[in-house]
Amino acid sequence: MLKFSQLAVVAALAATFGAAQAGPVVASSTSATALATAIAGSGITISNATLSLASSTAAGTFTGGASTVGFDRGVVLTTGTVDCIPGPNSSGSCGENSGALTSLKFDFTSATGEVFFQYVFGSEEYNEYVNQGFNDVFELLLNGTNIALLQSSGEVVSIDNVNCGVNSAYYRNNSSNNA
Repeated sequence: MLKFSQLAVVAALAATFGAAQAGPVVASSTSATALATAIAGSGITISNATLSLASSTAAGTFTGGASTVGFDRGVVLTTGTVDCIPGPNSSGSCGENSGALTSLKFDFTSATGEVFFQYVFGSEEYNEYVNQGFNDVFELLLNGTNIALLQSSGEVVSIDNVNCGVNSAYYRNNSSNNA
């Protein structure tokens, strides 16, 4: 049995998944346990879940995301509101700017000794704020170490490090004006 303490998922500004296609179905949630359980797979036991919210609608679950994010269901953490997630992103400023982060932390044990994470980083700061001093960042902390790093460089996942000009293999431009 493998035990990890403090898995923390920290996300920055609201991700807007949909462009022209139908977006995922999102349900707001303020329950740390429900969110942690929603991403736990078979053989994973969750405990000590805590949630820090940037706003009352900054976290939730989604289904129907396969065509837009690459997997069908998961958890959304934003610094704004999950109401912006389904898209389309036809505005340069959907959501809220509270200046706070949203984080989900929990301990877990794995009955098999293995654990896998799949994530998609999205930001309302794309495309208009790339390299403009507003650098949204995604972290997936395991025992205090960020394991969400770019394979090619070891850099953090952020709008300045993943966009149509740099590390573009990891980037999907889904803004409605395709700028």
